[in-house]
Amino acid sequence: MNHPLFRRKPPEPEDEGWLITFADMSVLLMSFFILMFALSKSDPKEISGIAKSLRDTGFYVAESVHVDPLNGIKEHLTAALTKQGYGLFTATRDTPRGLEIE
Repeated sequence: MNHPLFRRKPPEPEDEGWLITFADMSVLLMSFFILMFALSKSDPKEISGIAKSLRDTGFYVAESVHVDPLNGIKEHLTAALTKQGYGLFTATRDTPRGLEIE
């Protein structure tokens, strides 16, 4: 039965246009939460309180030591400048804006 009236129509592709909208929404939500996380300030007292309450309820929470990443950069920079002979002419200090080099 190869008559043209009895041929099957090829299946129509499914409409998947909603995937583009879903992907856009997912990217926007992820960007929003990353921005909110970046703008949040962590309070060490609040974090230690949360860790203590989790420990009291039976969760294991590792003790973490707050390490300032700028301190390591400051030490390396000071050592490199001193090694090259510029130690007397430069000064580094921590400010609320970050690390200042003068």
